[in-house]
Amino acid sequence: MSTLCASAEYTPKAQRAISAIASSFPHLDTILEMAEGDLNEDGISDLALVVTGQKQENSYRDERLVVLTGNPDGSYAVLSVSNEFCHVRWHYNIGIDRRSLFVTGFNQVNAGTSKFTLQFRYNAKLKDLELIGSEELDADDETRSYYKVSVNYSTKTVIHSRKEKNKLKDVIAQ
Repeated sequence: MSTLCASAEYTPKAQRAISAIASSFPHLDTILEMAEGDLNEDGISDLALVVTGQKQENSYRDERLVVLTGNPDGSYAVLSVSNEFCHVRWHYNIGIDRRSLFVTGFNQVNAGTSKFTLQFRYNAKLKDLELIGSEELDADDETRSYYKVSVNYSTKTVIHSRKEKNKLKDVIAQ
């Protein structure tokens, strides 16, 4: 397996992560993005990765969000592997803040922005991550306008925001 790490140096930590997901994702060839933090609040750092790989020659690239829990010995165990992920056109940013995992995918950055952000939180009852929020943003730098949809799945609130010609309009639905 020739594994590259696009967002961080190829480190022993990345090697341990790759070992942990080898059976779940045997065709892994690239770690696109990696973040570290304590998602399950056990005092040990966990890892979140966006990984990609090609199952067979001439097939499409398989892309997944993988979350690993840290073990006291420095190894990792698979907590969660997403179904086929988003296939962004530009790049990902991921980060862990407190118990939340934020995944942002950028589809466009020229003359405007098209991106989405997903927020996950560890649920101890489920022993897995759950999606608690999302936001999509499409902005046009030339017209200085944007359209944004924010969803809070916990409160079942949706906010549509639109800015055109320096006028901001928010519509909140529950």
